[in-house]
Amino acid sequence: MKAKWKMYAILFIPWLTVKKLGKESFIRYFPTIVFSNLVIALISELSRALKWWKVRTPIFPKLATDISFVFGPFIIVNLWIFKLTYKKFWVYLLTNIFADFLFAYPLTTIAEKLRIYKMVRMSRKQLFYLCFVIAIFNYLYQFFIVESLRKGKNLIKNDV
Repeated sequence: MKAKWKMYAILFIPWLTVKKLGKESFIRYFPTIVFSNLVIALISELSRALKWWKVRTPIFPKLATDISFVFGPFIIVNLWIFKLTYKKFWVYLLTNIFADFLFAYPLTTIAEKLRIYKMVRMSRKQLFYLCFVIAIFNYLYQFFIVESLRKGKNLIKNDV
């Protein structure tokens, strides 16, 4: 437990901001966050097999998906980005470029120095592109799937 305090901090600290998001935003973007987490879980499985990165002291060592990152900063950062930029595609894109750059370069360097995780067979540039592609899939999923379902649900409510 003592060795995993950093991982618990990574998991829980971002959740301190969730109340500021508001219930409506949380519910609106939650399906996309679940989709994103599934994608990240699949990528984590690939990462384990291809040795793209290595988490030093994961909370659950037998899982390929590191719970600390996926259910901590990735969820909350995605929710905030959607809340602040959704329906402004270019702002969303630029915000994600900035966030993905921060994650791939300075934050990954800091994480390696703190011995949280280390990049093995994936470069920071590849990590940046991977995060960026996930962000685009998230936006497309929210726009075409989630919002279509919401509109359909609203139409049904209005007809009743």
